[in-house]
Amino acid sequence: MKKIKLFALLLLAGATVFTSCKKDEETGPAPTLTFSNYPAGSYEIDFATLGATTFDLSFVVSVTAEEEISAFTAKKTVGGTTTNLTAPADFSGKTSYSYSYLGTFTETDVYPVSLVFTCTDKADQVTTKTFTVTKKTGTTPNPINTFTGISLTSAYSAPTAAEYVAAITGVTYNHTAAGAASFGFVSGGATNGATIFTKGFDFTLSSVPATWNNQSYVKETNLDAAAFDAITDEDALLAAFPAAFTQTKVNTLQDGAANAGVTVIAFIDGSGKKGFAKLPASMDNTAGQVISISIKVQQ
Repeated sequence: MKKIKLFALLLLAGATVFTSCKKDEETGPAPTLTFSNYPAGSYEIDFATLGATTFDLSFVVSVTAEEEISAFTAKKTVGGTTTNLTAPADFSGKTSYSYSYLGTFTETDVYPVSLVFTCTDKADQVTTKTFTVTKKTGTTPNPINTFTGISLTSAYSAPTAAEYVAAITGVTYNHTAAGAASFGFVSGGATNGATIFTKGFDFTLSSVPATWNNQSYVKETNLDAAAFDAITDEDALLAAFPAAFTQTKVNTLQDGAANAGVTVIAFIDGSGKKGFAKLPASMDNTAGQVISISIKVQQ
């Protein structure tokens, strides 16, 4: 009986030792990495708001490893090229570590930039965390159509010449087939003088073309030639555009008349497209006058 009890005690002791050893071999959780200042792990640089072409970014990577830190690396990836950043190699006995990052970014750098931090503990557990740097880019304004050197002949004396223009295409039409034209030109009249007019204008010199199917509107502006030339995109065009209007003519544009100082007119095509037309700096009121205009219009 004594031998049986002794044997049982030996088995119990062995089981206790085995269980204890098994517990000793269990590993703790994997390392953790956190970013100070920017916990989300990203930053967008707005160079336009900063008014600068360079920016210094700094933050701290906090590392915790219950099983002690074995290795820590920091790498920077730009456009597919990866470089190693300076990081210490000796972590003997350490279970925590703080890595201070400081980097200079320029407006001409390739973005996004990835900063990759990796921690390995004594149990060979690996944790990797990436900090992403991007550059804020503004929206690109919509382009516009520009037509230059459009020749218009007064509708008063040359009914078969190019008297009308479709402002959204730059195509000209004559009096017998105005079609999709946005506006036309006439000079020589005693009342209206040199005039840019649309389909709704009371055309007293001759009949309005029956085929004219585009009701557009025009309005004088105080823009000069330089302001017209400076318009390069839709945002600039709309910023300079006047409030809503339904005028069908801008008349008395000849030298010495009421609107002689008008260099740029605004128009709204029947399609809803908005634009400007630059007129000659000087016009007379002769019946056979030919003028050259330029147009900038929404696409």
